[in-house]
Amino acid sequence: MDVTIDRRVSEVPPVAQPQGWVQVWDGPSDGLSASASPTPATPVRSRQHDWAALILPASALLAAGFTWLQHRLILGEPAVPGLAYLLPSAVGLAVGALTTWLVVARRSAESRASIDSLTRIRNRAATELALASEVERAARYGGPFSVVVFDVDRFKGINDTYGHAAGDGVLLHLAETVSGIIRKTDAFGRWGGDEFVLVAPGIPVSGGRSLAEKIREAVAATPAPGGIPVTISVGVSHFVVGDSVQSVLRRADEALYEAKRAGRNRAATNRCLRTSGSHRVVTVEP
Repeated sequence: MDVTIDRRVSEVPPVAQPQGWVQVWDGPSDGLSASASPTPATPVRSRQHDWAALILPASALLAAGFTWLQHRLILGEPAVPGLAYLLPSAVGLAVGALTTWLVVARRSAESRASIDSLTRIRNRAATELALASEVERAARYGGPFSVVVFDVDRFKGINDTYGHAAGDGVLLHLAETVSGIIRKTDAFGRWGGDEFVLVAPGIPVSGGRSLAEKIREAVAATPAPGGIPVTISVGVSHFVVGDSVQSVLRRADEALYEAKRAGRNRAATNRCLRTSGSHRVVTVEP
């Protein structure tokens, strides 16, 4: 049964953050089914190291080519003896191996700096960077995007009942479940603890709401390892002109807390419209 509750968010003063209407729902109630959210992306293997594999053969070929030029054009020899290629080729391979190692080491360090060590998705810094980039793009060129914030309901109870190792398993399972739903253009990361943030470019608030509901349903339908039941509460906001990273996240957080106050295992959206430098509340019709 669909349950819709409208409440005015009043915790944040208007001077600090525009107030908005928050609508809490237990299922799709705006005429959009959960399947209306973006098509799930097929996992794509990272190719960041593929070109590094070419360094070794390229180095050997360059060394051999230099040897041929030296003997034929500079020394004027009619033929190049095979042994003449050995030392330059060996040097080329050694240089190529060192270069490859340096490239892979650098990329691995960059990856560790942006990937959460537990869930293997973006960490907070990388997620915030992606959100800041999307805010800048939307402000400059227009176009919608939504921010989805969610956390695990009663996560402390899971840790207390099943242990912290099981809690880590819940977070990893949650990250894997959501990663199988979202698009490859979405930026999904762990914000901290059991809280996650998803940035969905090109998705208006209605599509963000459907995506949030799809994620909520998928998590609730798939127990974590050990048969641990898991539910999440979800908050959704969308970009409006003049938004900053902090303001669009704050509205998503407000919606998240409203979903929790309404009973958890729910998703809520906070919709706000800015016109002529002022804020105007827009209700979401059921």
